[in-house]
Amino acid sequence: MSENKVTIIILASIVGIFFLIAIPSIIISNRNDREKNFPDYTNVQITEKDVEDVSSKSYSDIKYQLEHDHNFAKESLISNFNYKNYSSSNLQELIWNFIFSFELNNTKYISSKGNSKFCLRQSNVVKGFDELYGINITKDIPLFEGYYQYVNYNNNRYCFNYKNVSNEYNNDIKLGIDAISVKDNIVTTNVYVYEYYTTLTSEEKVLINNLENYINNSNFSASSDIVLNNLNGKVTHKQLQFKINSDGKMFKYQILVSKNIDY
Repeated sequence: MSENKVTIIILASIVGIFFLIAIPSIIISNRNDREKNFPDYTNVQITEKDVEDVSSKSYSDIKYQLEHDHNFAKESLISNFNYKNYSSSNLQELIWNFIFSFELNNTKYISSKGNSKFCLRQSNVVKGFDELYGINITKDIPLFEGYYQYVNYNNNRYCFNYKNVSNEYNNDIKLGIDAISVKDNIVTTNVYVYEYYTTLTSEEKVLINNLENYINNSNFSASSDIVLNNLNGKVTHKQLQFKINSDGKMFKYQILVSKNIDY
């Protein structure tokens, strides 16, 4: 009995040491993968309590994080969408935003990548559309090839033409958030989406700096005026409802609803 007890203690000690070494290694590995796959990702965490008081530091910190999150900015272009009544009628726009929002550094899920296209296996396409839009795209995948300027089927993979998308859109995007709320892990934000193109002349740099200052001070009237009248850009005031994919493989935000507030 004594020998068995010693054996059990030794085995338990070995198992304990293993977990002490393995768990931190797994956490570090996952963090390193996330930093490599999503180099511009901001680890935003939002609870109902964080945004109850608009004058609190937690609220202003979250507002600032979302406004400066590269991945969130790209996904903010998704428009007129509700995951509950999705139909294939707006499939082209969903494919375009899927390509535009996809992080090309995330090679873990890319089967192959060239100078103009990245390719995914069908299972990863389905997973990606669920992560980004909260929809099951399986039944509509056969329609993808009809949008040949953006996607084609090759060797059991769907290849997405990111070059065509980048040729169509090379604007800068800035966000100004004027409301945040959370319910049942769904975040609702009212956000000004500022889109404009510049060649970064000295005059434009001053305007952009002013724009950023106005956004940081929540002066959305002045920031809109700069974009519309000085940068010849576009301003869209919209409401986004989204979830944060804490374990997202391809997309860190899941856009559930996007609708314009001002028309």
